[in-house]
Amino acid sequence: MTALSTLVPALQRELAVPGTFDDVYPDTGTKDLVGSLADAFSQCRLDGFFKDVALDITDPLTAPAYDEWTTTPDLSDAGGALIVIYAAMRTLRATLRTMTTSSTYKAGSVEASQSQSATLLKGELDYLVQRQKDLIAAGTRGARTCSAVQVDGYLARLHGCGPSRYYSVGGFFPYEYLG
Repeated sequence: MTALSTLVPALQRELAVPGTFDDVYPDTGTKDLVGSLADAFSQCRLDGFFKDVALDITDPLTAPAYDEWTTTPDLSDAGGALIVIYAAMRTLRATLRTMTTSSTYKAGSVEASQSQSATLLKGELDYLVQRQKDLIAAGTRGARTCSAVQVDGYLARLHGCGPSRYYSVGGFFPYEYLG
């Protein structure tokens, strides 16, 4: 089992300079971040990941706290990174939707204007979208499993079906991406 709360520090580092998350997102708590990770997990499932992985949020003693939401079976490091990327993309999209790009302030004859650039956030979002595509491509190439074929009572040779001796292939566990 992998607790989604273990991915919270990685999500915080993805969204803000390490150590500054509380300054950048002062009203965002662990519950909010775990909820974002759960939403991202579901979005990953829509894109073909984690078909054989369950998100357990049903325990009435722990589900309200969000801290114990777990996946069964475990996530690979690559699977956890993918969920963090999806969650960061969702957060950046929400930030872009609510961002004010310029403000003008007047006090008597004094006028000041402040401009915020959405271009920087758009660039970050574009990077995450490309990284998402790269990870999906890696999952497509690497996490396929091979079936054995029986010929005249003997198993066909498995070489050529991919690196069958490695449990984690392409960074993902085989059950994480069935593309």
